[in-house]
Amino acid sequence: MQYHFGNKEQLLQAILEFRESEMEASRKRLLQEVENSDAGDVNALLRAIFEPYARMFLDHGDMGFIKLITSYLNHVRPRGQVLHPADYADESFPYLHEAILRLRVKLSKLDDVCFQQRIDSMGAMFYGAFIQYSSRAEENRMNRYELLEDTLRMMSAAMESPSRPVVS
Repeated sequence: MQYHFGNKEQLLQAILEFRESEMEASRKRLLQEVENSDAGDVNALLRAIFEPYARMFLDHGDMGFIKLITSYLNHVRPRGQVLHPADYADESFPYLHEAILRLRVKLSKLDDVCFQQRIDSMGAMFYGAFIQYSSRAEENRMNRYELLEDTLRMMSAAMESPSRPVVS
């Protein structure tokens, strides 16, 4: 590991970049669907950002990367030692950055701090939903594809909620 990656932080960085690069083709297709349908709504943009993560589980039953990224978000990212590709400008991930930028424009009513807090929280919600799902007994699970749709609907509602409490 040390020979190829230097240390475990560099290994984690390489894994994040590798997996994100694998998801770029899927994000490109999802963003094209947004353009073709004129559906540039929050749900469609969240789908372009997050559905590629779900595909590993939906198509292959693999929860490994979702668990890894959840651990990363909870333990590594807060220390700032390893950045996720969404956190820095890199031409290697144009569709990830385009989806986030389009979502930011769509939610321009939110200030930057609020937007970032919400998108981070939505990531935690998304990954957590899949981890909780995978830990349930089969008879207590909804259809895995409905899980994706239901989670995206919840995320959309949270992202679009007013940024300030309504005072009556």
